[in-house]
Amino acid sequence: MFDSIKGAYLVQEIIKGNDKYITRSQIVNLIINLPDASRNLSKKKFSQISNLYKEFKIDKTKYLVDYQKYILMCNEIIQEFEKIAPYIYYDGENSKNILPYDPNAALKESKLKELRNVENSISRLDKAYEVNLDGISKVTRSDIISAYKRGSISEDQKEEFINSIEASQQFVKSYQTIRNSSIEMRDSILRELEMLD
Repeated sequence: MFDSIKGAYLVQEIIKGNDKYITRSQIVNLIINLPDASRNLSKKKFSQISNLYKEFKIDKTKYLVDYQKYILMCNEIIQEFEKIAPYIYYDGENSKNILPYDPNAALKESKLKELRNVENSISRLDKAYEVNLDGISKVTRSDIISAYKRGSISEDQKEEFINSIEASQQFVKSYQTIRNSSIEMRDSILRELEMLD
């Protein structure tokens, strides 16, 4: 039972776009419904399905998979079972997450993840711009030199503050170029997503 719960959790993480280690044992437990097979198939067919199920259940090899690899593993397992009887007779609740197979599903998920990352980067860039712009509008190089001459700060602090101001000024100057590049990247991803629909 614990293996079943863990398997379901891993599949949810994989669907969200996270690569996870999973076994064929965990997958077969999620996609093959033995009670349905027992109900819907002849005793001979059910016995064959049950034996194949047991073979997969002993396979504890862990495979690092993304969503696309997970789907391929599921399809490979289902193909083995379908050599005995059609999958529709024992497809269980979890098969809803697998069929019909969308060959672009993994790529779409990857592009959506990439899009979220770019949008988050633009948001962080905008916040950094506001902070840096605010900083250089409040304190100038002359203010720092005056503070040093008055003895309010040490020479090391003076150099550190001046370097910080220069870095902020450089960032503010390059901000729009960086932002434009990020927006171009975002728009490119959006165009790719439109083509996948």
